[in-house]
Amino acid sequence: MRDPRRIKRILARLETLWAYYPDMRFFQFIAWVESVARKDKRTPADLFYLEDYDLEILLAEKFTGKNPT
Repeated sequence: MRDPRRIKRILARLETLWAYYPDMRFFQFIAWVESVARKDKRTPADLFYLEDYDLEILLAEKFTGKNPT
């Protein structure tokens, strides 16, 4: 069973990141995060198969602690 605590961790990271871009609508924001994920060579071609753990790493590496571009 996957760790249910991952949900709050991932949502907290997304909330922090989205706060940098409050004018983005939700799906604009999600599409932008997806486009960044697709550029990472470690990300599977179909994001349906991206593990939550790998998403957490991607969010931490690409966005945490800095104003994303």
